[in-house]
Parts: sequence; C-alpha cells; structure tokens
Amino acid sequence: MGVCSSKHAEHTLSKRPVALLDVDHTVLFGEMGQDDAAMKLNLTLLQCLKGRGIEDVFLFTDMTFKTASVQERSALVSVLQKRHHFRVHGVITPCDVCWGEISCEEAMHLERMCFSDNLYTGKFYGSE
Repeated sequence: MGVCSSKHAEHTLSKRPVALLDVDHTVLFGEMGQDDAAMKLNLTLLQCLKGRGIEDVFLFTDMTFKTASVQERSALVSVLQKRHHFRVHGVITPCDVCWGEISCEEAMHLERMCFSDNLYTGKFYGSE
C-alpha cells in the first residue's frame, strides 16, 4: 500500500482529520490472530478516534521484508477497514525506500542475507 498521491485524494483528505498511528504497542499488542479473541487491538484507541470523527488513518511500522510481517500488516489493514470501518490510506515503513525500487526476488535475497545468512552486521535500528 502506498501513500496517496493523487490530487483528488489530497483534496478529499484535506477536509477530514487524519490520524498517523504506530502499529506496534499502540494499535496492535502482540500478533494478529485469526479471530477477534486472538487479536489484541487497542479498541479504546479505535473507539476514541471514531468518537472524534476520525476515520482516515495512515499506519507506520518497523516492518521488514519478512513474509509474516507483511501478512500481519495486511491482515491489520483488512480488519481496520472491514470490521472497524476505517479508511487506511497507507502503511509507512523504513522499507519504503526500497518499495518499487527493487524486485520481490531482490527483497527476499536482502532479507535472507540480513536475517538468515547473517552477512550484514551493521546497525538496523536503535542506539546499539
């Protein structure tokens, strides 16, 4: 999902409040499950946003190229849209610098190199 860039989307969004929400430990606690009982959504936050008339959101996350991460974020978007009736306009990640610039095969090679083969020894995030 990319960030909205069309003039119509920008014009429409400029007339409504938009929330920029962190996924981990803000919207989602733990991991996405397959049913409502397993999902650990911050329902208080979602209800508060709705109560203030905020239905348009962008998510930001530290998602990597790992399949499980992509699937989890995709499931979260689906739940927010279908069950909670939010309009999710995009998911913003540090990986965005790569989306559209490298192929799926290159992304998977990068993921393997960094996380499976341990060839990359640099810093990904944090102060360490």
